[in-house]
Amino acid sequence: MPSTPEHIDVTCMKLDEAASLLESENVKYKISKTSPPRPLRHHFAVDDSCLYVVRQSFAEDGLCLLTVAAKQVKLLSDNAKGGGEHGLQNR
Repeated sequence: MPSTPEHIDVTCMKLDEAASLLESENVKYKISKTSPPRPLRHHFAVDDSCLYVVRQSFAEDGLCLLTVAAKQVKLLSDNAKGGGEHGLQNR
């Protein structure tokens, strides 16, 4: 029995991996990006180059609707040793 698009679950995958899987199965998709609420944006640093699928649903026409979010990264304190560029650490 061939799989239907509704049986493909790409939630929690990196966007590029999810897109490759959907394309290999000939499933059309639409991407929407979400971000932290405005008051919290300065408290949570994110890496916009690393997007993950946080929600998936299917429209009646079979279109896969993906909601993606940027990976949250740790903020390093000023006195932390090592660390990344601009006080961000991506681990």
